[in-house]
Amino acid sequence: MMMTIKVITFLAMLLTYTHQDQINLGFIAESSTGKSYIPLEISAYFPQEDVIKLGHASPSSWSHLPSVWMSKHGFPITDEHKPTWVKVKEDLEFEGRKPSKEEIKAELQKRKCEWKEMLKESYHLVDFERRIVIFLDIPHYQFLQRIRPLASHDEREITDKTERHGLRTKKVVIRGFPTIVYCSAKLGMEEQEKTRLLLLSPEKTQEKFRETIFLEIER
Repeated sequence: MMMTIKVITFLAMLLTYTHQDQINLGFIAESSTGKSYIPLEISAYFPQEDVIKLGHASPSSWSHLPSVWMSKHGFPITDEHKPTWVKVKEDLEFEGRKPSKEEIKAELQKRKCEWKEMLKESYHLVDFERRIVIFLDIPHYQFLQRIRPLASHDEREITDKTERHGLRTKKVVIRGFPTIVYCSAKLGMEEQEKTRLLLLSPEKTQEKFRETIFLEIER
């Protein structure tokens, strides 16, 4: 039984690297039965940059995930793109000119306006393509609702807008079909979530507990 669960978990994680054949797993069992042990141990066989481990996820957790700041044209935005006096002066001088302070100031003001416009249409990209996402606890139900299009492969890209810092809105785009693994002691899940994953449960035999103790002693 235990070997079967390990093989299923390994093959499910291996499917991460297919175009759209990813499947999701749910390790649902009582506390202290090792429900997170198997996925965490097997994920060690895969590139660690592809493994994302998360604890409890609130509805606004998207804004805290590792992301890349992108322009509407699809290129990353960095501090190097932000206009400064020195950069504007160097650019004008590179054109073979000897700009005056007034010219530099006018060009800087122009580029600042362009910078602000670019930021208005920018977004934060969370790349879940070829990723194994392990939830060490069941996320908030609103979080699960937002991730349904990815979990069911309905949409490869979903958009989420989170209000932050007063009236400012942070736009987050989540892209890709990840392999999602849920680990939870909560036995109850909504039907829509259950239909999107394979439900697994670790063994709870005395033999397993005895072997676990011996393994810890050896370590």
